[in-house]
Amino acid sequence: MNEYVATFFTHYDALLFQRRAEALSISGQLAPVPRKLSSSCGTCMFFSSTPEQMEQLAEQGEYEQLAIKEGLGYKTLKDNR
Repeated sequence: MNEYVATFFTHYDALLFQRRAEALSISGQLAPVPRKLSSSCGTCMFFSSTPEQMEQLAEQGEYEQLAIKEGLGYKTLKDNR
């Protein structure tokens, strides 16, 4: 499993993304966005999933950015800005 972070345009988008993740059996935690990433609303979701689960989630959700954790930093996978 890989560790991912998703940022959002609005708090509402973050809540919807969290619900969609739970429907796919992905548990995650909403939190403030790390300084290394930017966000419109300041909320992100940290979650662990398989690449296949993450792709399903990415297709369904409204998000600003999806990134994977690499060491102490993040690598952007998808950017909707």
